[in-house]
Amino acid sequence: MVCFKPIHSMPIHFKIFIALLLSFAIGLISNLQASHLDPLPDWFIVLSETCNFLGTLFLNGLKMIVIPLVMTSILCGVARIGAEKDFGRLGGKTIFFYALTGLLAVSTGLMFVNLLEPGKVDE
Repeated sequence: MVCFKPIHSMPIHFKIFIALLLSFAIGLISNLQASHLDPLPDWFIVLSETCNFLGTLFLNGLKMIVIPLVMTSILCGVARIGAEKDFGRLGGKTIFFYALTGLLAVSTGLMFVNLLEPGKVDE
């Protein structure tokens, strides 16, 4: 007999994984149901607009948290240096590393967007 834990006692990574699987299944099933219909059903349009709205909210919230967090951590690290000669060397390395990782992230994102073409509708 399989016993499942109550959802409130599960670790957060299991909750996230379950939500990811459920959202993938709902998206796949709804796209397969509505892909062959010429006028899209109302439920599909509502689901699509709701998901777009929630996705935009999530990404904007993520931007509001991540960018200040990164900048604060860089500033706190630089403030703890102390000596001016160490500051110049570490400051240069920090800016170089931040610019390099940003460039790699943007390049990777653009590469995958151009290869996979998400959101493209085949007609």
